[in-house]
Amino acid sequence: MKKFNSGFSLLEIIIAVAILSILASLAIPQYGVYTKRAKVSEAVQLAQEVQLSMAQLYLNKRRFPINSSNFTVRNAEVGYGNASAYASDVVSRMWVGSNGVIGSANTSGHIAITLNPDLEAGINGRSSAMLLSTIEFVNGNFEFICGNTGSVWRTTVDPLYLPKSCQN
Repeated sequence: MKKFNSGFSLLEIIIAVAILSILASLAIPQYGVYTKRAKVSEAVQLAQEVQLSMAQLYLNKRRFPINSSNFTVRNAEVGYGNASAYASDVVSRMWVGSNGVIGSANTSGHIAITLNPDLEAGINGRSSAMLLSTIEFVNGNFEFICGNTGSVWRTTVDPLYLPKSCQN
């Protein structure tokens, strides 16, 4: 009787390893982009929550938070505390103020979120990455602007890592 070999040859194993190596070399860099984008999305989520609080303040007092030099005073007006109370693996500080992009201090406000230094270097290579968003009260409606909001208020996060809603 004839015996048949039922295993893989060395050539077949080398080809399989080569294919897996190529796939891994494509997938690993993209994984890093997706994880950083998810972390920046967490900061955007915080900004969206604060925007709602700022809209409520505007409806109650017809103005956005005062521009005090004390971030805790600013944040307290919209129901948030100390600027560094939101520290996490993503956010280092968060504060609010008036004077957004379009309107005056009474009709526009801003939210600034400083990202954690461990995350910053991977996002923009700078010493501080900041996500900025504004809220504007224009023609009886609130407008929420995230990311690059104008020539003065510019986020330093690379657009590659910003969620689609912030790439304006």
